[in-house]
Amino acid sequence: MPLVTCPECGHRVSDAADACPNCGYPIAARMAWERARAGQPNPPPAPQPPPAPLQYQAPGPQWPTQRKQKGGCGCVGTVVTVIIILWVIGTCTAAVEQL
Repeated sequence: MPLVTCPECGHRVSDAADACPNCGYPIAARMAWERARAGQPNPPPAPQPPPAPLQYQAPGPQWPTQRKQKGGCGCVGTVVTVIIILWVIGTCTAAVEQL
């Protein structure tokens, strides 16, 4: 299989390739057009391998999925909120005592 130059991007591509892997230019169509223009018959298409048989896979045991934790933001947020509330209460009682 000789290499041909892609007319779109200049990348070296096999003449059996359907399209240029670099730019996607349809090499097979171009090669068929050039053969028809030169009066040469198109080669028969390469035989395709048979599709692989489908494999049946029995389902595995259905275990309950583990619940994902959300990172603990709820506990940290609660602690910070309690500290802020205690600080506000402390500053308010200190201000009332000064009056």
